[in-house]
This record gives sequence, C-alpha cells and structure tokens, in this order.
Amino acid sequence: MTARPGAEPPSGGERVPGATRGDEGVSLVELLVAMGITSVLLVAIGAVLVADLKGVTDVTAKTTANAEVRLAADVIGRRLRVATPASQTTPAFLTTTPSEVSFTASVQDAVWAADPAQAAQDPPLTTVTYRYDAVRDCLTETLAPATGAPRTTCLLRGTSSGQALFTYYADTTGTVTTTTPAAVRSVGLAVSSSATGTGRTSTSTVTTLVTCPNTVPRA
Repeated sequence: MTARPGAEPPSGGERVPGATRGDEGVSLVELLVAMGITSVLLVAIGAVLVADLKGVTDVTAKTTANAEVRLAADVIGRRLRVATPASQTTPAFLTTTPSEVSFTASVQDAVWAADPAQAAQDPPLTTVTYRYDAVRDCLTETLAPATGAPRTTCLLRGTSSGQALFTYYADTTGTVTTTTPAAVRSVGLAVSSSATGTGRTSTSTVTTLVTCPNTVPRA
C-alpha cells in the first residue's frame, strides 16, 4: 500500500491496514512463555536420561562383581580339590582359620604341563595360601612351589578383613565342623565382594562346599 503524499506513516502501536496477525511476529511475553515450556521439557527429559544412566551403571557394577566373585570361588575350589598331604605325618592343611587357609596341593603349572614326560606325573606339591591382605585390600592367592620363589596375586577386591571366608568340616557333607587341620575333609566357602555404582553399593556372595578327597595322609 502506498502512502498518500504528505501522509504520516503509521505509528508502532497502530495496525497497518491489510496486515495479518503473522506479519506482526510474536510478542515478548509469548516468547518467554515458549522458552519456559521448552526449559521444563528439557529438564524432564534430562532427569529421565540421568536415571536410566544410573540404572545401567548400577547393573554393570553388579554384573561385574558377580563375575569376579564366581571366578575367585572357582579358582579356590579347584585348588582345594587337589589338596594333598606331603607325607604320612604331615596333613594337607597347614592353616585353618576363618579368614586364612593354607594347604599343600598338586598344582600343575603351564611349564609342567608343556612337558609330555612330566604331564603324565603328579607335579611337586605347592603350598597354597588364601588370605585377606589389608594393605592391598584384596583376597590374595600365594603359590609357594617346592622350588622357586613364591608368587602372590590379588584374586578378589572388595572383600573385608572381618569376613568368615572358610568353614572346615570333618566330613564331605558339611555337617561336622572341625578346627583340626588333619581332620579336614571338606571346606565351606563364603566369598563376597562389594561394588559401588552411582552411589549405591551392591554385594555379591558365592557360597559353596568343596570336598577334598585327597586329604587322607599318604602312606
């Protein structure tokens, strides 16, 4: 529309004849309301995403702890099953406390197994010890072979010095407990570990009974 000569242009508060609502844009109030609604939606979506992420982290920590505890219990169980006394007068178990166990066992390492002549024979007895190491904060495994230096590795972290890891039985059914090393015929394991996800601590525990068929002293 062309203004007539000499006519003043319309002021900011007046509607231009023929102009539509869309030509005027949005007001400041409408823009602020839209921004507020968008912010609320973004906060709600963010809260859902954070909650989901925490849940995934907690599940991952729990799954990892379960796997580590089961692996540690499996390693200890395999060693205990081959516990063997060194002689007629020496029992297989040397130390039998709730937090530490030490015994002699027929441990076949990779070097021994690689030699066909040796693989067909029982390897020399190795002294095996499991105990909680407060300095390293882990359940350790120490293998002291008949020849060579002992080797200590961290088997499981997240354990506690106050945990009763081992229970000793004079039978293979886990009925009659004993404190005498020479009388041990089976060992109860209670291995546990704690893992922390997003501020939440979960504990995984594996309990099992391991029979020791070779613990009768050799003739």
